[in-house]
Amino acid sequence: MTTTKKSKALMYILTTLLVLLFLFPLIWMLLTSFKSAEEILRVPPTILPDQFNLKNYADALAKQPIFRFLFNSLVVSLGSAAFSVLITAMAGYGFSKFNFRGKEAMFFLILSFLIVPFQSIVVPLYKWITKFGLTDTYLGILVDESSAHRIPVKIMYRHHISIGKCPHN
Repeated sequence: MTTTKKSKALMYILTTLLVLLFLFPLIWMLLTSFKSAEEILRVPPTILPDQFNLKNYADALAKQPIFRFLFNSLVVSLGSAAFSVLITAMAGYGFSKFNFRGKEAMFFLILSFLIVPFQSIVVPLYKWITKFGLTDTYLGILVDESSAHRIPVKIMYRHHISIGKCPHN
């Protein structure tokens, strides 16, 4: 075996071991979900359950509205992604294709908000959402999720500037 083949084989072995190390907690969690309460608390712990048991899943579905939680997550994630793409694409296009008074100052203002940590605007944002009656609504969550999208405006701006330019010129 040559040195490059040995180093490549060693790299694959190390990568596989690292992946298994990172996956172990997830595998442990999945296998533990099939155990009874007694098996979970057993000392020393066992990796595989004595008997695969779906009772924990049935209990979770009976006690909590899991599918409602999944639906809420889907609505918020897709809604905030769509809202972010829509707003930042329009803002980036406007900044890249139109010349208007105060364009540089507005763009600088948007980019200067990058140095403001999100944690410092949480309380004012909550007060604003409460003032407009958006607490416990999807729209309130979308406003909150979309308030941190300052970097995509710069990305969309650079993208719209590149449209129509030939890379060979």
